[in-house]
Amino acid sequence: MVEKSEEKKPRYATLEKEVIEEPKVQASTSKPKVAKSKKKEVAKKTNSEVQVVEVVKEVEVPYVPKRYEVEIYKKSSPVDILAARYGYYESIDEIKLLEYTDRFGAEVEDMLLGDIMVDGVGISVHNDKKNWIKNLCNTNMGYKFYSTPARELNETE
Repeated sequence: MVEKSEEKKPRYATLEKEVIEEPKVQASTSKPKVAKSKKKEVAKKTNSEVQVVEVVKEVEVPYVPKRYEVEIYKKSSPVDILAARYGYYESIDEIKLLEYTDRFGAEVEDMLLGDIMVDGVGISVHNDKKNWIKNLCNTNMGYKFYSTPARELNETE
């Protein structure tokens, strides 16, 4: 064996880790049987294991504007009467009166002009039309009228 003499530097002087050299082992022509069996086991494990790779593709979905519709009913003794239907269109940001019963025409048109109160918060039909129509079912409309919850539809339907 050949001995190497190296100067040892104090550790506090540098931040380098101390290097420990391992003696080199000479390769022999005959390999031990234990090493071969371990390699075969590792090879079998890698061949028998199934790796599942998940591929996620991002697909751009075109924006489709929505339409919100509510139905306004008048409370009546035997059966409630459909008074009107409102529709809000996102593409043009407008509320339209889709249909109404003639005898309730004036009341229904007046409702389109007024603001609503939901839990002490006022929602203006002129400033926030989408929230107005969505929250119409949560307010007291007066004149014994009430609204169904807003149905969300594609505007192209």
